[in-house]
Amino acid sequence: MKPLTALFLFCSLVIILACDKEDHNELKYVAQVIGQNQDCGEFTIQFISGMDEIKEKIGSSVIENLYIAKNLPDELKTSDILIRLDCRKPTSNELGICTTMGSSLTWVFITAAEKK
Repeated sequence: MKPLTALFLFCSLVIILACDKEDHNELKYVAQVIGQNQDCGEFTIQFISGMDEIKEKIGSSVIENLYIAKNLPDELKTSDILIRLDCRKPTSNELGICTTMGSSLTWVFITAAEKK
């Protein structure tokens, strides 16, 4: 019975250690929330890391590293905070309507984000 108990304890330990760990590796990029964009009401973010990959994945923006963040969680809609995020290029039906009063920034769709 001791080998069976040891096997049970070992399996339980492996399961406990494998569960409920946050994996920050899936949130690839770091950005700063700049504030609400006056032209379209969405928040603007400025990427701090992964700029080359973002430009390749999403496209470059008119103002270096500034993007309109579609789908930014409400709890992160605060100016001047740093966030970790993953994103993709938005589909055409995910783009919003903006006035042409300011710079036409490139849109990015946030797939996951958390406060850094």
